[in-house]
Amino acid sequence: MPHKHDTGIKIRLPNYEVKRNTEQGAAMHLLKKFGLRPNLQEVIWCEGPDYYFILKGRTIGVEIVQCIPSKFESEGKMNNVARRKRETAIFKTIAKSLENDGFFGFEIHIQLGDEIYEKFAIQKTNTKKIQLEAVTEITKRIKEFLLIHPNGDIFENYESDKYMNRIVIFEKLPNLNKVHVLPSARGAFLLNINPEPVLKCIKDKEQKLKDYHRKERFDEFWLQIHVPYGENYTVQSVKLNDIKSGFDRIYITSHCGDCVQLK
Repeated sequence: MPHKHDTGIKIRLPNYEVKRNTEQGAAMHLLKKFGLRPNLQEVIWCEGPDYYFILKGRTIGVEIVQCIPSKFESEGKMNNVARRKRETAIFKTIAKSLENDGFFGFEIHIQLGDEIYEKFAIQKTNTKKIQLEAVTEITKRIKEFLLIHPNGDIFENYESDKYMNRIVIFEKLPNLNKVHVLPSARGAFLLNINPEPVLKCIKDKEQKLKDYHRKERFDEFWLQIHVPYGENYTVQSVKLNDIKSGFDRIYITSHCGDCVQLK
């Protein structure tokens, strides 16, 4: 049974080596909210729950669960790795089309529209049709830009556009005999998380919580839902009302460093 302290934040030394580096990295985003770090001097890593620490004299057990919205929304058929392959295919086709029409020497950064990314996450979407539409429309616009600005150096924003949110065409390089089309900064097109994958994570951990109460007594049990690197989703958008759960607190964190309390 964890030892208890009377006041302030007190940390116990662990009895064994910290396991699972991925969980340690995830824990960092929750612990920093309380001025702590997931190193050997501040948390104890264990089995059931994943780790615990002392906060203001209370022993807090924390269970970590990984949330992958892209896999859930596509029913396991299309995650972000597959989505990036679609994105790359669009950019390569755009570059080839521009080169075929005599446009050379440009580096172009494109942020596809949110609607395209959302459709890529749906299992039954006709992705070939979406790619063709996106290539046709975006290539048309780029050619229009370059007819007006033949040397490039263009920045455009599309706040609510179906095909593009943002495009940057850098100044033309005379010695470059190709066109490079690349994705714009990843963080700029973070998607909202639907409630379903978050609620599933909570439901999946409820049985474990019953086991924890039988094994060993803690003052509180928290659940940390973590959205890992590679998932282009923002946790700031998650809003859940009247969560029915035995966990005393529920937080959702992300690899971007965000931490939002859901309960």
